[in-house]
Amino acid sequence: MDRGTTTQILIARPSSVPQLAWAKDDDGDAIAALLAAPMPGAMRFVLSDRPDHCVPRSDTHVRHSAIIVRGVDGAILGHGARTVRRLWIAGQSRWMGYLHGLRQAPTLHGDGRRLARALRILHEQRADDEVAYDFTAILNGNFQARRVLEAGLRGAPAYHHLTDYTTLICDVRVARTWTSQNITLRRCPDEAFGLLHELIVQHAAEYAPADHQGDTPDSWWTAWRGDRLVGAARHVDRRGERREFVDSYVPWLAAIRPILNVGLWATRRPMLPAPHTPLATVYAANLISTEDNDEIIRMLLAGVASDTNCNQIVWGLGNSHSLASIQSTIPGLRICSRLYAVGKRPDLPQRPISPEAAWL
Repeated sequence: MDRGTTTQILIARPSSVPQLAWAKDDDGDAIAALLAAPMPGAMRFVLSDRPDHCVPRSDTHVRHSAIIVRGVDGAILGHGARTVRRLWIAGQSRWMGYLHGLRQAPTLHGDGRRLARALRILHEQRADDEVAYDFTAILNGNFQARRVLEAGLRGAPAYHHLTDYTTLICDVRVARTWTSQNITLRRCPDEAFGLLHELIVQHAAEYAPADHQGDTPDSWWTAWRGDRLVGAARHVDRRGERREFVDSYVPWLAAIRPILNVGLWATRRPMLPAPHTPLATVYAANLISTEDNDEIIRMLLAGVASDTNCNQIVWGLGNSHSLASIQSTIPGLRICSRLYAVGKRPDLPQRPISPEAAWL
């Protein structure tokens, strides 16, 4: 179904009840406000994109569209987005959609038919050069979304569990203390940029970004054992694009947070912030190590942490990734999610599935 046909279907409905519609250029502020609704879980996170990133756009790096529920008074009551980027799929760079930003106002709770229809329309809106299925992530603690979508919502595309995913949040001040006598850390030298590209292609996981907008040697930290390149990580700071903070905690966690923070500090992990405190976060993206060696990983995280004024450094991995066992040894807070293919069930890839936390 092409977008023109879908748009005609969306607008050919009575206007006396809330209607599905494609987001327009002037809807950015209202969508961003809806996205600021906290997500369920013990820690209720808010991830709210900048308004101009919430509206339709298409360029050489990203294709973004959003479907909304517009109330009879024009207010936006529901939202879902599909962002398409070039990702590594079976060793090739392909356009692939990521479904995200599912939100609805309390007045729409329980409206499964409308949600199913919105998901179907988003999923069916794809160009001929895009992968035939999308993917998405759901926090483990979002039990309502998991229960509804894993069971299969009538009329919606099917959700197929692919793998679990762990996001590690480290304290920047702790990461800066990590040193090594065996590994040399430096920004990628200009003359090694081609070698770095070969390393990226060789070690890229499924769904990892294949197109790095504004990529330059100085955005990468590289780890060297003598004159041999043994690891790399890309510094990604999205604070100019997205607001991130913990809105609140469930009552039991809020009650013990001061005591828990003492233990977190003692074990060199980030402390739980007070509600509504902005998270100053930097991502260690596309982290690669040619060896199963936590020394290389720590040095790369130290490099990313060394040139930022952020408080937390984030690194995410699918649980089948070869570095997952090393990730589990590094001190930090862990947030667990589940990754799904949406629509067609794909063949299981030979490489581990591990999209980047910076774009989830």
